[in-house]
Amino acid sequence: MGLTSSCPSNTQRDEIALEPNDDIEAGPDTQSKTECSPQSNDFGTNAQMANVKAHAEEINCLVVSEDGSLVASGSEDCSIRVWSIDRWDCVRELLGHDDYITCLVFVGTRLLSGSGDMTVLMWDLIQGDRIFTITGHTGCITSICVTKTQIFTSANDLLVHCWSLEDGSPIREYTGHKGAVYGIRISTGANESINQEKSTDASAGRRRVRFVTFSADCTARLWGATKSTCLQTFRGHSGPVTCVAVDEERHYLYTGSSDGRVASWLLETGQRIHWFEGHSAPIIYLLISDDCLFSASSDETVRSWVTDIAQELQVFKGHGHTVSKLCLLKGDTCDWEHTDSRVARRQDLCLGPFRTDDKDNREGE
Repeated sequence: MGLTSSCPSNTQRDEIALEPNDDIEAGPDTQSKTECSPQSNDFGTNAQMANVKAHAEEINCLVVSEDGSLVASGSEDCSIRVWSIDRWDCVRELLGHDDYITCLVFVGTRLLSGSGDMTVLMWDLIQGDRIFTITGHTGCITSICVTKTQIFTSANDLLVHCWSLEDGSPIREYTGHKGAVYGIRISTGANESINQEKSTDASAGRRRVRFVTFSADCTARLWGATKSTCLQTFRGHSGPVTCVAVDEERHYLYTGSSDGRVASWLLETGQRIHWFEGHSAPIIYLLISDDCLFSASSDETVRSWVTDIAQELQVFKGHGHTVSKLCLLKGDTCDWEHTDSRVARRQDLCLGPFRTDDKDNREGE
């Protein structure tokens, strides 16, 4: 995606630290698979990093384009910046929100942004123009997800809305949560991906779409997208549910909470399978890769687990800040995004053969 630079360069900015020499894969559905091992917690401290002058205030969100050529960052300063990964320079500054940026999603050559101003904007990245504005929420936008034809948004007004991807017009809303809705995770069923649907029939694609929401009301919910129907409610956490991950092949749901625990559930029935216990603070992010679950927490650690038996494999320490996001890349590499340090870093996991019988050797602390 070729863009010409249009960003000012003479302003003191906060920094994003990224690594320019490795491939970056975009989106939660294109993460590479890897095996887990209790071998090592070496973070690969010799990794080369590139510092890019960025925003005047904290960076709230960072997202990579589908083709891996661009990174977009959203900030407390109400602006969005789009960066070329090849040249490591700013190619677009997008201004239009009246409050801090909370979430970003690439849609081809377009970009969706959510904000504390309760709106969602669609941007044309080629021209740098605003295409349309979505209004209707009465609280801060917390999450945006996209299918081939629809946009799903959540907010702290307790609601989830569905909008047309073509023009942003409203389609339906989903009610039932008793607290702020923190996020949405699209679920399309086993071995199906929103970005790789084989069917060319739009209505058939919509019938397959379900999604999971998670909320301050201590629950997660599974919804049928076309009828605003809540299919399952997942209860058991003693604190707000702060993140989820869906294993499409096994039909499992994983929920993380401010109670410091992770739970696994049968997606279809709502039955709880396991508790994953070990963190000492709220769970911030979950990521699934094959038989391994990664959890990031405000206790400044990342932990890996065997999903089938809820056994802890590794503890990654030394971050110094809350780890807010994880992304598995090629070559057994992981991105760790730290909220408090305003930095995204890439580190090697040094993963080896999958083992579950050597807990004493896994930490090396």
